[in-house]
Amino acid sequence: MLKGVTLPLLSVFLLEANCALAQVASPNPTTLPTPAVSAAMPSNVAGLLLINTQMEAWQSAGRFFPLPPDFQPPGFLPFMPSEVDFSSYIRPWLGDWMAVAMMPETAKPLMVTPVTSEGLLPAFVAEVEKARGKPPQIREYNGARIWVWPEEVRNRDALPPMLPPPSQFPQLKFLPKGLGLLAQQESLPPDWPPPPPPNVELPPLVIPGLAIASMPGFLAASTSAAPIEEWLDSASGQKLAAEPLFQRTVNNPEFAKSLLVGYGNISQLAQSLAKVEALTNPSVPLPLPNPQAILNGLAALAQQADSAEFFLWFPSDGLRVQSRINYSSPRPESALTSSPNTIVSQIPGATYLSFNGFNLSRDWQLFRANASGQSLLQGLLLPLERFARESLQLDIDRDIIPWMDGEYAVFMFPTAQGFLPALEPRLQLGFGIILETSDRPAAERFFARLDEYITQVSNGEVNLNRQEIAGQPITSWEALNPQLGEVQSLLAYGWANEKLLVITTGMGPMTELSPQPPVNLARAYNFQTATAPLPSPNSGYFYLNMGSFLSLIYNFLPPGIGDDPQAHSFKQVLGTIRSISATNSSTDSQDRVDFFFVLSPRPQP
Repeated sequence: MLKGVTLPLLSVFLLEANCALAQVASPNPTTLPTPAVSAAMPSNVAGLLLINTQMEAWQSAGRFFPLPPDFQPPGFLPFMPSEVDFSSYIRPWLGDWMAVAMMPETAKPLMVTPVTSEGLLPAFVAEVEKARGKPPQIREYNGARIWVWPEEVRNRDALPPMLPPPSQFPQLKFLPKGLGLLAQQESLPPDWPPPPPPNVELPPLVIPGLAIASMPGFLAASTSAAPIEEWLDSASGQKLAAEPLFQRTVNNPEFAKSLLVGYGNISQLAQSLAKVEALTNPSVPLPLPNPQAILNGLAALAQQADSAEFFLWFPSDGLRVQSRINYSSPRPESALTSSPNTIVSQIPGATYLSFNGFNLSRDWQLFRANASGQSLLQGLLLPLERFARESLQLDIDRDIIPWMDGEYAVFMFPTAQGFLPALEPRLQLGFGIILETSDRPAAERFFARLDEYITQVSNGEVNLNRQEIAGQPITSWEALNPQLGEVQSLLAYGWANEKLLVITTGMGPMTELSPQPPVNLARAYNFQTATAPLPSPNSGYFYLNMGSFLSLIYNFLPPGIGDDPQAHSFKQVLGTIRSISATNSSTDSQDRVDFFFVLSPRPQP
């Protein structure tokens, strides 16, 4: 579905840096009022996250999630101690939009918000001082007063409590003798978790630093004085409010109703993030995404794209999240692809989870390109290449991937048949893969090698059973289930038509999928509702039927776990989500990613 990982990883990274991603529209400064805070930010800001503080916008969230009766949005001020009462000491002077920005030179975060009544600030600063427990260091800079509380390191008295795991994991009912794929899950010992070893030096508790400053009409805060000083230095320069790229963000139709709006200048963002030592020279290895790969990708993207944007809002039927990258010049048609999405008619309507796209061969090349220099991805890629070369005598790039050149889908669906329910009756679950190809002979050559391999490594304990469904050949891998004393189908693959190859967890599920499921996903009401607002054409859909998926998960929770008040509240929130869907789409001037959460309105009192 999503083209490689560049756009999704960039979206996540921009959010973590208090930036974000979005829409192309002709700049028109008079269409919507520009947030006052943008008049206090430099035009070359690397990126910022705008937080809506207006009650009208937050009422849309209240349709789905219970907000406290006395809730005043957004309920917090970034960097401030939680002990400072928001409604008493912040809300009375807070303006309409606050911003958390990455400053271009220091590459550090900075919060700036309009102040509607400066006479209330002394009481606010006094409350911050009380919460920090010590007086600040005070100094003057460019005519402004800065209050600074340095970072504190405190010793811990005890380790955080460890939650015990469930008393017992579900037992698997049988293991095919010749495969050795799964093992019985045993109960953990009664003294779990083990006590900490004696004389353990507990890690210190680090309380971040805090710096606050004000200039007429605005308040700024950060974890240190450096980004505040950079902000004060920019007071007489060009402002973000007049930046055409930012005006494009402000004039997006979703801007006024959004709770969160992000904006990033991609060129400036690439330069600023390259200054962050934790990314360029991490003291400990960081997990995926690889920081240097992100920096390199962002620098390359800056040669083609000018801005990125992000919007989060609540329409009448749920939650929408939208992110976009805007390109500075039109891209050729060859760079744009989309999926016909006809393959969803081959997926069962009751599917828990599905993911579909187009041209897996192309997506594989994007994956391979992104895997370069990333140890985690290389750790996935190298064993696949070795298996294909040594076990199947095939080259993965020449003999396997090229024939996967049509639509494809991976999905998880409810079934009482197949390998997984035989392992555990509560696991009413099947997995399916559908691949469309224009080269059926190449696909059949691959599976012929795979059949030969599985019979050899199982020493003949896995047998091949050839059948037909609707005139198309089906192959089932079968082994003896010693507990039942009968043969069990472990995996089945075959053709739904001349071009569609179906793979699933046993012959039973195959009969539900081929030649076509009785009720398919394309005609399912939940799927139609989940994908209706998403743009089309697109590169495919991600879809999660949250209600049925949670029902599956709850079957495995130990009795009584839902009685805990926190667990009950968490289940209530999850229960409001009917489905989650996502897609990405492209035009010659932008890449766009859309998420849609269909939510159940909460009962009105």
